[in-house]
Amino acid sequence: EEELAARLIESLARGADVECQVGIADSLPGAVLAARQSMIVPPGATPEFLAPRPLRSALDCLTTCRLRQEVLGLLEILARLGLHTLGDLAALPLKDVAARFGIIGARLHRLASGTDHQVPRGPRPAKDISAGISLDPPVERADAAAFAARSLAEDLSDRLVAAGAAAGRLRVEAQCQDGGELTRLWLLETTPSAVELTDRVRWQLEGWLAGRSGRPPSAPLTRLSLTALELSAAGASQAGLWQAPDQRAAARAARAAHRVESLLGAGGVQVPLLVEGRDPRSRVRLTPWGEQPGAGTGSAGRTARTGAPAAGSTTPAWADALPRPSPSLVPVP
Repeated sequence: EEELAARLIESLARGADVECQVGIADSLPGAVLAARQSMIVPPGATPEFLAPRPLRSALDCLTTCRLRQEVLGLLEILARLGLHTLGDLAALPLKDVAARFGIIGARLHRLASGTDHQVPRGPRPAKDISAGISLDPPVERADAAAFAARSLAEDLSDRLVAAGAAAGRLRVEAQCQDGGELTRLWLLETTPSAVELTDRVRWQLEGWLAGRSGRPPSAPLTRLSLTALELSAAGASQAGLWQAPDQRAAARAARAAHRVESLLGAGGVQVPLLVEGRDPRSRVRLTPWGEQPGAGTGSAGRTARTGAPAAGSTTPAWADALPRPSPSLVPVP
């Protein structure tokens, strides 16, 4: 163990150019506190090593802010009861501490006793799942590309089901006969079915082949591939038991906007945004759909703003701005 600690310190000093301290003990809290002093606790001596330390030192052994906040309130109660060290708490029976203070008290008792503490483990990130198909002969028509997209989407959906995974994003890639490549990323809010995947790929291919996406293919398509990104366990994300009345309508609107944007290209779908300005017309600016709007944008408005915000108003004062309320009709110049 001494040799291991020495090699760890040397490796970090060489590779990361930082100094470190290594602690070894029978339990996670013992190792954490031993590392503070760069020492190795002999086997079986961890409870004695922890006993004289203050109760607040248990906070260093917790892995999340939420756990530290929960334990912090319990530490204040234990201090009022006359328990000030880890040994004081470890001397109490675990069943009595758990009965009085619940799960948090039992966790703190195990930390103070130096018993094995469960280390949080995260699953290894899953590899992206891909499905591809070669188009022979090369495809120039949208209907032929849609037929290939349907079988490809079904293949990808079957692979996701077999892996028990859900995807957060979908990448659509197409290769042209002259070597060019087209790529588009789709955000997936829920696990899509084979039909939904087919629709998204078909919309994208129609936009590419029709030349309305801003990046028309330079040659016929020779290969098409779909890749499921940001994989997670299927069923890990769940919708609310009671959905808001407009939630389903908002999902349909977002799907329609996705389809229109795939035909018109990035930035082809725009939504009005209320910004700062002098009059109602100048306060409306069109922004690409899906982008996060910035507060108070607009170069003309920035240079014209003068003064400070009015009392009780969130809109800054502007030179020669029309007073509120805004007129219901804006006359044509």
